[in-house]
Amino acid sequence: MWGEIYDVGACGLARCVLGYSARPDGAPPTRSRAKRHPPERSVLASPHRPRNEHNVERVVRVIAGLALISLAFVGPKTPLGFVGIVPLLTGLVGSCPLYTLFGFSTCPVDAKE
Repeated sequence: MWGEIYDVGACGLARCVLGYSARPDGAPPTRSRAKRHPPERSVLASPHRPRNEHNVERVVRVIAGLALISLAFVGPKTPLGFVGIVPLLTGLVGSCPLYTLFGFSTCPVDAKE
């Protein structure tokens, strides 16, 4: 129903989206400023898949992956074009397993260090 506030747990999505906070005493919701906290890491990042690709490299990988995949449908129509799934996925995720294995990273280093 329109105007209802749904409790979505600790993330407070209803407060972020609608700008209201539900009151436990049953009183009507009041308008409040929602505090938004930016995510510290990528949604797909984990200790096993650290982000180790620069943004420019990620874009290049996605474009190269799409170009290779297109070879399976256009041009020579060879199934070898599905090798493009690897650079496409690593570009979308932002983590290359070989970079992780060898301890290599193209991400910029923070100036604080």
